[in-house]
Amino acid sequence: GAGGRGSGAAARVGTPGKGGDPGTVVGVPRRGTYGLTVGSDHGGGDYSIYSSLNTGTVKPGNVVKRGDVIGTVGVSDPDLSPHLHLEIRTAPSQQAVDPESWLRGRR
Repeated sequence: GAGGRGSGAAARVGTPGKGGDPGTVVGVPRRGTYGLTVGSDHGGGDYSIYSSLNTGTVKPGNVVKRGDVIGTVGVSDPDLSPHLHLEIRTAPSQQAVDPESWLRGRR
């Protein structure tokens, strides 16, 4: 499922999903049980991946700020309830790290 090292915020389907840190949208693909996914490049090789979206409201190349709506919450994995899944992948390994710690370190 849309698991891995990340965090999920439970919400009703259709709830606006907001970006956590400034970045440039690099893709809006569908990825298996991750469902509709928005990738955001924060520079320096760090990326956010927002998944389990019902809709995406951004396109590749859009610049988003903290709190901008990137899409709406959906259900992509039948084993999970509606939620917005967030992963942070950092340079150089692109391994997922704890999103809360990463976001705290950027503020």
